[in-house]
Amino acid sequence: MKKLLLIALIISSQSMAKHLNTEKYYQKIHCDAVRGKTEVLIHKNRRVDCLTAKYAIEHDFASKAYECTGQANYYAEITNKIPVCALIFESESDNKYLDIVTTLQKRQQDLQLVKLYRTPNGVRCESKNKELCGSL
Repeated sequence: MKKLLLIALIISSQSMAKHLNTEKYYQKIHCDAVRGKTEVLIHKNRRVDCLTAKYAIEHDFASKAYECTGQANYYAEITNKIPVCALIFESESDNKYLDIVTTLQKRQQDLQLVKLYRTPNGVRCESKNKELCGSL
């Protein structure tokens, strides 16, 4: 039993080592900044990361750009909101994933992109639509 617990702790710490903060950390900061509600329960027990009067926002680390855009579109369809993919960038190497969203935006004009960057002072937000950064 002790061996299993030790293995679980090692695996858990290795998976956390991939990121400097959790997705929920960025989600809460961003959602509060845009005055949204976090983890809103919708259709078939699915939860929107952040829901505002206009937007259905999905937060994901940059390496999960495909998942982010797909979920944002699904949540927007169900809630009749505008889809927003909020990508989290913790290192320069994450920039290689931007092309996924910008390519999809060429076909789907209403898909919005928010870029969340970790900084020494917290989180910095960038978007062509300044409303999507709120107070950040």
